[in-house]
Amino acid sequence: MSLKKYSLSNQRNTKLSEHFSVWEFASVNGDRVYCDSVVVETKLIDMLELLFERLNCSKIRVNSGYRCPEHDKAVGGNGTGQHTKGTAADIVCYDNDGKVISSKIVCCVAQDLNFPGIANINNLFRAVHLDMRSTGIYKGDESKGTNNVTDDFYKYFNIKKGSIPIYQNQNQFGIEYSAHCQTVGWQGFVSNGQTAGTTGQSRRLEALKVKLVNCPGAYLEAKTHIQSIGWTQTQKVTENTVLGTTGQSKRLEAVVFYLKNLSGYKLQYRVHVQSIGWTNWIDDAKIAGTTGQSKRIEAIQMRIVKS
Repeated sequence: MSLKKYSLSNQRNTKLSEHFSVWEFASVNGDRVYCDSVVVETKLIDMLELLFERLNCSKIRVNSGYRCPEHDKAVGGNGTGQHTKGTAADIVCYDNDGKVISSKIVCCVAQDLNFPGIANINNLFRAVHLDMRSTGIYKGDESKGTNNVTDDFYKYFNIKKGSIPIYQNQNQFGIEYSAHCQTVGWQGFVSNGQTAGTTGQSRRLEALKVKLVNCPGAYLEAKTHIQSIGWTQTQKVTENTVLGTTGQSKRLEAVVFYLKNLSGYKLQYRVHVQSIGWTNWIDDAKIAGTTGQSKRIEAIQMRIVKS
């Protein structure tokens, strides 16, 4: 994970991502500005964007982001919690009709996305606390205290996954992928829009493994552009295929994927590039990354969507 520090007075309107800006995470309560510094964990922003997409939000309102210790204590915190570290946000999600999405649903979907810290905030069931704590798991209901209350929000709120509108008639097709990163090695598999690799750590992504899930008859082809090697030949991708190199200290610079035999659906992907950041989502058969610029890919996100 990577913390970034901003100045509210000088960078108020700086975009953190497509849907979030610096001012939304400032240590402010009403008209009072507690400090000019705004500290934000980049992984938190990435995960909030995933939540935005998964819930098909019209907007997410950040009620509280970063808090300096004084601010945190003033609102009942202990001055050392996740908000003071820049790893937390209290949010309200809105659907495309402008209505608040129940915090019960948000908690369930955040759980599906593997947020490590999740809590309903009060008995109005509107606001949710989310955080990217580095150790432990928090699944709480702060209308009843600040302890863990469950290991499964679906059971806790008595919600069936099929009753959530975003999961109704959702295609069962998926994609999983794992990244081999500089000085880290192979990470675990992630899926369906989650981030494989690192951001904010200046680590090159060296190789990928990719596999389709619940896609009978479909398959992937891919080619990669590798430091000092150039483009590889397009090849069919199996669960054992390594796209890139390991043990050679060579960066991946660009990738192209081709989704075959999955009528009505397409593969989309984007990469995080050295000194550029996240590229836009593109459809399969297009190049993600750069060539001829000696820039490393640092992370990738992939998803299967309807055409």
